[in-house]
Amino acid sequence: MSLKWRARTTWAACSAGLVAAVFLIGPDRIDRSPWLAAIALLPVVIMVSAQLPGFHCPHCGARAVRGHWGYFLVSDECDKCFRDFEGPYLSEDQVAEKLVGEKNPELARQMREERLQEEDLRRRAPTDPRAASSLERMLRERLDGVERWAQETRRMYEGRQASEKDVEEAEASLKRLKDDLAYCESLKAGASERSRLTSA
Repeated sequence: MSLKWRARTTWAACSAGLVAAVFLIGPDRIDRSPWLAAIALLPVVIMVSAQLPGFHCPHCGARAVRGHWGYFLVSDECDKCFRDFEGPYLSEDQVAEKLVGEKNPELARQMREERLQEEDLRRRAPTDPRAASSLERMLRERLDGVERWAQETRRMYEGRQASEKDVEEAEASLKRLKDDLAYCESLKAGASERSRLTSA
């Protein structure tokens, strides 16, 4: 059973349990006895406490259910990482493609093609100098935009228009990109060394 329907089933069962407890015990007896009132409210306690261990996104760990009505309103998608609860783990690029595709399918298609091209170049780069050079060109074209994004995010953080997490995310992306470029440089250097040794 999917997380959404498990949540709705829990909500329905606990709500029905509350109604049944009140009906069986009787409102008058509940008013006179705190113990009977506690028994009658037990389904509500179960409903609230089950949110903590039982309903989390399997991908990012965020709580999928919050509050009484959260059980009924939960969807198929995490509202924090935007991945489907029952679907496979998606990379950040795949999540971006999914979100863009909801409004601009053509742009999402182009993004997917570029991602697949980059994945292919990364796979071939260690043994193919031309692929390594193509990958380096692709990454260098991206570098200027990522540097501007990191600078702008830091500026907005200083003006209290962005959070520290936003700055960390931008700087982490910039570092990953620079590390990838350094990796491409090492592949080129290794290819040059192998060529020199072969010709010697």
